[in-house]
Amino acid sequence: SGVEEFGLLMAERGALANLGPVALVVREQATVGDALKALARFIHIHHEGMRLAIKPRNGVVTLAVGLRTLPRAPRQSSDMALGSLHRIIRALAGEDFRPLEAHLTHPPPRNRKYYRSFFGCPLIFNAEVDALVISARDLERPIPSAHPMIAHYLEKRVEAIDVRPKQW
Repeated sequence: SGVEEFGLLMAERGALANLGPVALVVREQATVGDALKALARFIHIHHEGMRLAIKPRNGVVTLAVGLRTLPRAPRQSSDMALGSLHRIIRALAGEDFRPLEAHLTHPPPRNRKYYRSFFGCPLIFNAEVDALVISARDLERPIPSAHPMIAHYLEKRVEAIDVRPKQW
C-alpha cells in the first residue's frame, strides 16, 4: 500500500477483546503488572509466533515484543504487535498512560508524525528490539474492573487449552 504506518493503523482498530480467551485472563488481573505477566505467559495461545519479555531495571521496565520470523519481521507486523501492546496497556491502565519510549527495529518512516501521535513518547528507530519502555510504577496501577478470583479460574481454563510446548 505504500503506507508506512499501516501496522499502527491496524493496531489502532484493535482491542483487548481481539486476544480471545487470553484477553479474559489479562483483563481480570489486579494490576497492570499482573496483567502483563499473564499476557507474557499466554500470548502464544493467541499468536503462536509472538513472545513478550518483561525486563525490569533501575525503575523502568522494557516490554520487548518478539515475532518468530526470519530474518526480521516486516515493518507492518512489528508495528502492529507493538502498537497492539500499547493499546492493551492503555485499555488496562487508562487513557493517561504514556510509555517513556517506543523502540522500533525498522528505520524511521519518511513522516514520523503518526508514530509520535500514536505512542505519545520519544521514538527510537533502528533499535535492537521492538519494545515499549515504561515506568516501573505503571506496573502497580490497579485495574478498576478486575476480579482476581475470576482471573485465577480463567487461568486454569486457558492452561487447559495450552497444549503447546513451552520452548520456542
